[in-house]
Amino acid sequence: IGEGRVDGLVIQRRDEVKGPDFEKLFEPNLPIVFINWRSSHLGCVVLDDVAGARLATQHLVDLGHTDIAFIGGDRNSYTGRRREQGFIQALGAAGIRRRIAWTLRSGYTPEDGRQGILDLFSSSPKVPTGVVVGNINAAFGALRAAGELGVKVPEQLSVVAIHETLFANYTWPPLTTVKMPLFELGREGVRVLQARLTGGDLYDSVITAPEPQL
Repeated sequence: IGEGRVDGLVIQRRDEVKGPDFEKLFEPNLPIVFINWRSSHLGCVVLDDVAGARLATQHLVDLGHTDIAFIGGDRNSYTGRRREQGFIQALGAAGIRRRIAWTLRSGYTPEDGRQGILDLFSSSPKVPTGVVVGNINAAFGALRAAGELGVKVPEQLSVVAIHETLFANYTWPPLTTVKMPLFELGREGVRVLQARLTGGDLYDSVITAPEPQL
């Protein structure tokens, strides 16, 4: 930006980079818009992660599950915290007690999801019958771990993940996912950046339309 090569940036922070360290890299008035993350830098655009996780959890509740676990983002993850909040809200609305030991802050990689399932099925004799995975990539790992343990999906464990991808149709069984409005997220990010570049009013935005879809 300082060299004039680009006019502005739309940036998504990796979860392993801590927020304060990340913000120190940018001067307050630089034309930068953050997506999928809230900061003190006005002009952030995020998804309705709470609603997405609430929908995923409600799907398991509607299937009759009461023993439901959550494999979410790591402790630095803004989206992970929001999705965990939606998970908790849905359980509360259904009158289902949340088990703290079944609420994992593992991360969003396939190996994180794999390790999450291994941990859930080795921690106590009682195991979940349904699991919400906070990211589709982690869900691939969760599905693999279930196979390694001989846990049948969906007969013994129902899995639903946040975000969709073409590859979810080619796992076995195919993964149930919640589609989030990523196109609209990117479009709104550019709109906010345009406002920053042209001196318009800056605002933080939550993408609520279209709503997350199962």
